[in-house]
Amino acid sequence: MDSSRKGQTSSEYVILLAVSIIFFLIIIVIAYDQFANIGQVKSRDISVNSLKTIASAAKEVYLQGSGARKTVVVTFPPEVEDNSITIQNNSLHLKHAGTDISFPVDFPIYGTLPAEAGTYEIILISEGSQVKIGTADFSVSPSSLTFSFCQSNSSQSSSQNLTVTNLQNYSTNISLAVGWTYTNTTINISNSSLALGAYASQTIAATATLGANMTGTFSGSITANSSNTTTTIPVTISTLDCFCTGQANVTNLTCTNVSYVRIKTYSNASYSQERLAFDLPPNATITTGNWTANTTITIDIKDPSNVSVSGYPANVVTNSTGGYATTWPAIGNYGNYTIIVNTTFITANTTIQVTPC
Repeated sequence: MDSSRKGQTSSEYVILLAVSIIFFLIIIVIAYDQFANIGQVKSRDISVNSLKTIASAAKEVYLQGSGARKTVVVTFPPEVEDNSITIQNNSLHLKHAGTDISFPVDFPIYGTLPAEAGTYEIILISEGSQVKIGTADFSVSPSSLTFSFCQSNSSQSSSQNLTVTNLQNYSTNISLAVGWTYTNTTINISNSSLALGAYASQTIAATATLGANMTGTFSGSITANSSNTTTTIPVTISTLDCFCTGQANVTNLTCTNVSYVRIKTYSNASYSQERLAFDLPPNATITTGNWTANTTITIDIKDPSNVSVSGYPANVVTNSTGGYATTWPAIGNYGNYTIIVNTTFITANTTIQVTPC
């Protein structure tokens, strides 16, 4: 009796243990499926967000107009099927683990997207009525160049570096060209043909040269091309509110503030008591400085109708320090007047208001 009870008890324990193991196995399988589903959902979200990022960037450059461009970095997870990332009927498509995902836009798009899963740099270029989308073969850093100079009576040069990086796992050839329409102000690059290995980088120098006595803002570009990608780097040369004399590109180049015109009004004949308004008879003293010594400059005074007042414009000669002073009778002349001083290459002006006492 005791032996049969012991045997029965042992059998019950074995059955209970087996049921418990089966239960835990079921729990593990369910948990595994749940974790797998979470991973699939996360992977699918990455695919959706990648298409959304491309579509949003395409809309941005489309609205900016022809020539606008933008580069975005997107990731397509391993569940994305090869050769399924396509552009069809103004929609972005891919197949993720057997499921089709698409993201439409409301304007024409075309181009080529990656053929397999991975992380890519996608370049989008507006062509006005449509947007071109493609995988960038390479990148250029920085994305734009700006050169700033003081005005000078000698030519000046400055250089900045551009780094070109191959983004692909294969070699690529990249050609560079300067788009520039000015003659006395130039842009040159140290190398116009690059052969880059997989993921390799190379740095080239871009040199800007500002001609003597040149002022203003000059704009152009450097264009880099591979067989699949074109990137344009805007380039700007501008002059600042300063003026330099001496030999360019040396440490003793002297720069001062921009040439200026200053006008003062006085209430007495000795011009010692400054006034903001004219007493009769009113006189305005016009002074200018920082010009080249003993050279001819032109002074003009234009009335509120933009017509030169009597006796102006007038050619005058600066003194030994590059300055000049004169007086102008402003009897009954009220309103805003513009004082203009210039040479062949440089112009300075200021506006004054003449009011009755």
